[in-house]
Amino acid sequence: IQAIVNKMHRVLQEQVDGFWPCRSRSYCIQLLFLLQSFMSEFQLEMDMINQEIKEKTKAEFVHEIIQYMNEHIGDKISIGILEQKFAINRNKINQLFVEVTGETVIAYLIRIRIKLASHLLKNTEVPIYEVGLRVGFTDSSYFTKTFKKVIGKSPKDYREDSLIVSP
Repeated sequence: IQAIVNKMHRVLQEQVDGFWPCRSRSYCIQLLFLLQSFMSEFQLEMDMINQEIKEKTKAEFVHEIIQYMNEHIGDKISIGILEQKFAINRNKINQLFVEVTGETVIAYLIRIRIKLASHLLKNTEVPIYEVGLRVGFTDSSYFTKTFKKVIGKSPKDYREDSLIVSP
């Protein structure tokens, strides 16, 4: 930029012939073109940075929801409750969750509840209905049905099989 400005200054100072206005104009065009190219590069870089910030923000937001769900695993958690707690539309919550985790909020919640339930079934003697309650299932038949759907066997069979395998 400085080189172009110096040339413009020299042409204006010297005014050697009648073409100095044309030359000055061409240097201005060259300068504007250079500035435009810098701005395009800068805008591209800023867009990339903004996208990274957005992605980070999405991930952080989803992490907050996951943290909340983990802290309240035994409580009633619904998409409506999350919508109120985090002041965001249910569709947007699911969209962000799918983008970051690859699954919906409820699918994720069920997965972590069943994972905790399987750990409790394998490592404790807590009654099955109580395991369901502890991980947030208020209906024991729904717990059994969901557990079987996810794990492939009933909670009772899962516990019995883990007892046979463990010494």
